[in-house]
Amino acid sequence: MKGLTAKIYAKALSRALLAGKNISKKEVDKRLSVFLDLVKKQRHGRLLPKIETATTKILAKESGLNRIIIESARPLSGASSKMLKKSIGQETIWEQKINSELIAGIRLLKNDGEQIDFSLINKIKKVFAGI
Repeated sequence: MKGLTAKIYAKALSRALLAGKNISKKEVDKRLSVFLDLVKKQRHGRLLPKIETATTKILAKESGLNRIIIESARPLSGASSKMLKKSIGQETIWEQKINSELIAGIRLLKNDGEQIDFSLINKIKKVFAGI
């Protein structure tokens, strides 16, 4: 099938996962397995990272949860990650990304909109913007 995009797959997967209240983990696993078989059959495995991102966005929006992306120059230690998650709250879907352009520090992105930037590159840009 031509024309199938990551967004279309994400919408389909989200609907499958949200169909029916309080479905069991076993049923979720079954639905995911059927979905993955379909993607594999269509030879669209390369879309899986984009499908995952788009599905997470849809599920977060549908469930009313915040989606936070934590970007850091290097992987966060377990203690740092735990502290961040605890300070921001439990009603959140978390994603961690490595972005070496930050040089040091972190950047938090909420629901693909709000941004809190504690990165070194941001501080450097502010210094040079003031010159």
